[in-house]
Amino acid sequence: MLTRIDRHEMKADFKTLSTVRSPGATASTKATFVIEDRVPGLEQTYLRPYNTPRSAMRPDRDLLQETIDNETRRP
Repeated sequence: MLTRIDRHEMKADFKTLSTVRSPGATASTKATFVIEDRVPGLEQTYLRPYNTPRSAMRPDRDLLQETIDNETRRP
């Protein structure tokens, strides 16, 4: 969360990482929220849609099989 406060408003950018599995991941703004001076409430002013890279997508049958394997594995 990155916040900026001035005389008229407080603005907060909700930051996300492209990955948490490797160092050096890029950060980007997922959403922005604003609270204006003397105006009750929080307003969302920006929302970046979530995009999964094609390289990270797996076929549904692979995900289904992995779920079945994980749920039926005996200790």
